[in-house]
Amino acid sequence: MSVRLVFPGAKPAKLTNMATFSEKFPRALHVLPLHALPSILHDGALLAKAELTHKVAAVRVTTSQTDAKLGLCEYVHFYLCGPSREWEEVPVLEAQLLGNSSPPFPHLALEMATRELADAECTLCLWNAAVSRPAVEGYCLGGNWTRGTPPSRIDEVWQKFRDTNPDVRQARGHWNDPIQLPTVRGDQIQPALPLLRLAPRQMPELLLRSPVEIHKRFTLWVFSEEDLQVVHLLNDALELNSLNARMHPMPGYHFQSEPTRVWRAAIAAHFAGQASFPEGLNFDRKR
Repeated sequence: MSVRLVFPGAKPAKLTNMATFSEKFPRALHVLPLHALPSILHDGALLAKAELTHKVAAVRVTTSQTDAKLGLCEYVHFYLCGPSREWEEVPVLEAQLLGNSSPPFPHLALEMATRELADAECTLCLWNAAVSRPAVEGYCLGGNWTRGTPPSRIDEVWQKFRDTNPDVRQARGHWNDPIQLPTVRGDQIQPALPLLRLAPRQMPELLLRSPVEIHKRFTLWVFSEEDLQVVHLLNDALELNSLNARMHPMPGYHFQSEPTRVWRAAIAAHFAGQASFPEGLNFDRKR
């Protein structure tokens, strides 16, 4: 049975300074590969890709270079989700755990209530920052970039789009330099609330400046019992960060496939202190 993402208990009282999008999008989700968890727990925070490149950490190569080119390398990315959004609909989880013939790589999700945020600390992107391609008349059609497109080409098309002087609705936001694609932030968010439905899958991206502290702010979601057993090897660090781990069985996640079991075993050995960080794991081969 599919489980929907719902908060337990009664609806919380509205906070006067909470983010203006929080009633429609009450949660923010950050997706990560399983072997990235110890570094996050050690730092007590989610870090932007620019900071991760200087550490022994899991960095998603397909997006880190594009983030740098588009001025996003100082931000941590989240999906904004409505109250009935299902886990199977979250793009990275769908790509990495479900579908096609490739074996899945174990991924987790960190969930935060957006009522704890204020507009002043938020930047929203109504495009898929990693893959969206805007339509530029006489130059290119709108759609998604194919995997492996050079970041310089992606940046070039956004500059061509900017040169057309699109209005706020067409651009889905404002040009907030140094970010090189349209966004809304701070006091731009409330007037732009009707535009949030234009985001791919109606799931805007939330960008928060790094570091994003995790202590008492997040719930950790795991999508198989086997993955949860590996996560429990880090119980002391989870408790130190007041981070609760919960499990949602995901139909279609073939967590017992042979490559997946081998990867999980390598990660478990690292978590148990029996092996070094598993740098060779190709966790980003699917999109």
